[in-house]
Amino acid sequence: MERKCEAAHAMTAMMKVEWRGSARKCPLARVESTEEVERKGSKAMSQVEIIGEIIEERDRQEQLRQSGKFLWTCSSPNIDNARRLAVLAEEFGEVSREVVEEIIASDKSNAALLDMVGRIHDEEKRDARYRLRLELVQVAAVAMAWIEGLDAAADEERS
Repeated sequence: MERKCEAAHAMTAMMKVEWRGSARKCPLARVESTEEVERKGSKAMSQVEIIGEIIEERDRQEQLRQSGKFLWTCSSPNIDNARRLAVLAEEFGEVSREVVEEIIASDKSNAALLDMVGRIHDEEKRDARYRLRLELVQVAAVAMAWIEGLDAAADEERS
C-alpha cells in the first residue's frame, strides 16, 4: 500500500492537484457532491484524481475490515478467487442498477412536457450519473484489491 501512496504522491505533486489527507497522508482528490462533479466536468477530472479516489475507497474498505464489518477484503492473500469474483460481481450489479436508474431518469426527461418537470428530471439524471460514478470507483477499488491479494499470495509463495 505504501508503494501506491508514494506513486500517487509523486503524480499528484507533478499535476498540482489539491490533496486531502488520510491516515497515511495519501493524496486523495475526493468528489464531495453532484454539483462538484458537474462543476469539474468529466474532462477536467484528471486520471490522477480518479486514482486518488480509488485509493481512498481501498482505504475505506480496509477500515471497514478492521472495524469488523468484513472478515476479509479482496486484498487478503488467502481468499480464493471465487470469493473475490463474488464481491466484484456484487459491485458490478450496483453499477448496473445505477445505469437503469439513469435510463429511467433520461426517459422521464425526454417525455416531460412542462419546463419545471424537465428540470426536475434533469436533476434526477445528474444524481443518477453521480451515483453511477461512485459505484464505478468501488468496482475499480475491488479490482485493485484483487490484484493486491494476488500479489500478496505470490509474495508469500516466494517466501
